[in-house]
Amino acid sequence: MKETPTHYYCNLVGGIQTKNKLQEQFSCFLRGMKGELYEAKELSKIKEYIIEKANELNKEYPDVKPLSISFHNTYEKGEHYLCGFEFDNFILMPAYLIKL
Repeated sequence: MKETPTHYYCNLVGGIQTKNKLQEQFSCFLRGMKGELYEAKELSKIKEYIIEKANELNKEYPDVKPLSISFHNTYEKGEHYLCGFEFDNFILMPAYLIKL
């Protein structure tokens, strides 16, 4: 029944105290995406959107260490983990539209 994901669910797990405004702003951005659902065909756009936001914030806060954001895909489960930001665990999780 579950073969190819139809959607991706934004899951935010835990999180620790950020150290500066750049990290706080990016953490707030990720919290805003928590629970959102996107069509699977838009996965690359979602990742690009998140990376662009990190780059935008890097320019806004040039006096602190910049964020270097990427994604790691676990092929077994199909989850896409946000890398380069240890203050929040953000995962794009595969979801399936099931028609009954």
